[in-house]
Amino acid sequence: MGTSVFPGGSTETWNDLSVLTTRGDLVYGSSGSPKGTRLAVGSASDVLSVTGDGLDVEWAAAGGGGFSEFVLAYNESAISCANTTMTPILCDAEKLDSDSMHDTGSNESRITFTTAGTYFIHMRARTAAADAEWALYMLDGDGPNWLYRDTRIITNSSAHCMQVSAILTRSAASYISMQVWQNSGSSQDVQAWTGAGSYSMPLTYMMAFRIA
Repeated sequence: MGTSVFPGGSTETWNDLSVLTTRGDLVYGSSGSPKGTRLAVGSASDVLSVTGDGLDVEWAAAGGGGFSEFVLAYNESAISCANTTMTPILCDAEKLDSDSMHDTGSNESRITFTTAGTYFIHMRARTAAADAEWALYMLDGDGPNWLYRDTRIITNSSAHCMQVSAILTRSAASYISMQVWQNSGSSQDVQAWTGAGSYSMPLTYMMAFRIA
């Protein structure tokens, strides 16, 4: 036991470490008193937390360490883009979709946000080897207003990758879509995933994951 003397001469008795009965126990001050209060050892992976009333401490289960909403969708076949026409890029396959944000059977050019939050969003499209002005659009809904775009003027008859990225706060059920435009004078393909190697990334894809 021990005694604390406060300004004005008042005293308070507090417990010594004899209150600790088990390895891993803690002693903390509760209710504004210096008397030691025992907190029994917690379970594996528990974290120390403040109680709901903000006056004491307790053991609590550790949090999940982040958000789990993630989607990556891509196209398995080349997509023909007509001349001077906005063409939805239909992603008919998925690497992962943890929150039902994409449908391979309908509206394949969309990411629909099931859970409200802030997301990192990335879109990528690989052009055909055709001289033209090409543009990749991230549209709010199906447009006509676009959020971001990447424009390339190709003059060397080579394939190029267009990419757009954004951090956006989205409400539940809102969606964005991926579209491509080109003016080569004829229809041209947006290339599909080649599948070259088990760790290769698709040539054309869209992805989103929640960050807040």
